[in-house]
Amino acid sequence: MEEQAIKIKFSVNGVEANSIGYSFEFCVEEFIPDIPENSEIFQQLTKSKHYRTRYLLAHKKNLNRETIIKLMNDNDYSVVEAILQHDKIACLLTEDYVENIFSGKSELAIEPLIDKINYFEMNEKVKKLIIEKSKIHLSPNIRESLIDKCKFDKDILTFMENDEDADVAKTAKYLKKLMKSEESFE
Repeated sequence: MEEQAIKIKFSVNGVEANSIGYSFEFCVEEFIPDIPENSEIFQQLTKSKHYRTRYLLAHKKNLNRETIIKLMNDNDYSVVEAILQHDKIACLLTEDYVENIFSGKSELAIEPLIDKINYFEMNEKVKKLIIEKSKIHLSPNIRESLIDKCKFDKDILTFMENDEDADVAKTAKYLKKLMKSEESFE
């Protein structure tokens, strides 16, 4: 049996994909429509050695599951931060992944996780882990974000009203007081 090597060349306005670089980024952003039919192209573009191409790709809405997972595990944190804002991310998060994000250095990667807490697609164990890790995070900004997303969760507000950061504690106390006053109107 004879094998034939098939070479496929992808180009946008004459720029070939095998030479993806800085000049190709503009093509990714401007000339590859963000439509479901292009999800396979997006998947191939995750192989680019240029982080900026992957970063631009992470902002596309019509990414398939494999592409999102590949970008979630990118070695460039700006790409990870960008993909964590994707609408489909909540159902793909695992406990191990959340642990890795919280052990990293970037608050920008944690905030999108907190933003997704109220998504019904999120695994309940993952949701609880995000809440627990956020409650004890070193950054007051992370703890403040948690309060903002869970402002009607009495347990979180009770925990946070004793926070070491005065602003976080004050916000939690205020929201808890507001919640009590709303309950008295019912």
